Order: sequence, then C-alpha cells, then structure tokens
Amino acid sequence: AAGIRLEDGSAHHSDYTIAACDGHTVLFEMLEGQYVDDKTKAAYETLQTFPSLVYFSAGIAREVTEVPPSIIGLNIPLNPAIQIGDYTHGRASFQFYTFDPTVAPPGKTLVTAMLDTDYASWQQLYEEGEAVYRAERQRISQALLEQIDQQVGNIKGQVDFVDLATPITYKNWTGNHNGSYEGWLPTPEASKARLATHFKGLANFYMAGHWVAPGGGMPPAAYTGRNAVQLICKQEKQYFATHPG
Repeated sequence: AAGIRLEDGSAHHSDYTIAACDGHTVLFEMLEGQYVDDKTKAAYETLQTFPSLVYFSAGIAREVTEVPPSIIGLNIPLNPAIQIGDYTHGRASFQFYTFDPTVAPPGKTLVTAMLDTDYASWQQLYEEGEAVYRAERQRISQALLEQIDQQVGNIKGQVDFVDLATPITYKNWTGNHNGSYEGWLPTPEASKARLATHFKGLANFYMAGHWVAPGGGMPPAAYTGRNAVQLICKQEKQYFATHPG
C-alpha cells in the first residue's frame, strides 16, 4: 500500500508508508527480500515466535449460571487429555461470558477457549486436503464440548454453533508468520535483538508492530507506532509532541 486509487482512476500516493502488518510478509513477499539487512534476515531465521493456537468458541442456548463470572475464566482438568498438534493439553481455561450481555442474545451464553499448538502440524493437515483439515477441527471441537458438558452438564443438545480457528486461519487472514498470535517470543536472544524499522534504499518507509519489538501484544504495537511517527517528524523537521497543545 503506497496510496489510494479512486473510482475515476486517479491515484494519490502517500508521503510515507508505515507497515504495521506481518513482518515476514512485508519484507520477504511484498518487498521480495530486496532491502533486508543481514541482522534482520538472521532474526527471521533464528528467533522463536510465540506458539500459534486454536481458538474455540461455542454458543450455548441457555444461561450457564453454574459458572461464576470471572475475567480469567474457568480452568479445569481435561479427562482425557486432548492432543492438539504437537501439544498435549491436560488442562484448559474456558471463558463463559455470563458477565457480558453484548456477546450473546438473552438467555444464551458464549464460551471460548485458547489452547497452544504448533504451525507445522496444521500446515501438513491443510496440505493433505480440506476433508482431513476439517475432520481434525471437528475432533477437537467435539472433545472440548465434551469437557464442558462434564463440567456444567446438559449442553450437548443446546449448542447453537461451534467454531475453531487454527494456525491456518491466522495465516490466511492476517499473514502472521508461523500463524503466531503475537510476535517474537521474549527469549534472551530476542531481548538482545535490534530489529530494523527502516531500510537503506527504501525511502519514507517504516515498520511498526510486534515484529520489530520482541514481546508481543499491545504495548509494542503502541510504542513502535509512536516511534515511527517520531522518526517521520524528525525527517520533516517537525517538533514531536507527546500530547496535544
């Protein structure tokens, strides 16, 4: 993205481009690796990413009053344990949104769970064909529904919908490297890494987000965006103010 094209065909190019999306997609696909320095290339080859995950959600056609409201959810043992990719889960946290009336119609309850997994296993399933991939999603969804039924009872016949997002979902919709839900895992190696936000030969281009600051989550997204604007202000010889006025 370097600007916008209007319906009449006219193009308006941006003065600057800030890439806040997946770093690997930007550097090695969109820019075809042309501007990547050796340190950045080595980081993408060696640093660990946060594991990917499956995100389970189900709509229950009744109010699940058996579970008290909690912002951290209900952590329960899984019996039997559930294999998800290379990960074996003996426990899982389920969030029952009984405290939020905006996420489900009256008299119904949304329940979700996030469980770590690996990207490679799901990529292999996906390459084996849609039937194999969908069957594995169905197996995991049904196993999690069984665990909820054991915990609160009487939900198997009251499921309005069930869905399972996988690492392939994240890769297809966001492009995120390795299907990771955050960026670089904050390992000792990552903490020492200094990932470039702009590159020689590529004018007026900056990167922001969790691929230029190990740790993942909202804080790196916020402060790397701030840093990108500060660099632009420096280039434009404008005073950078951290607040209006």
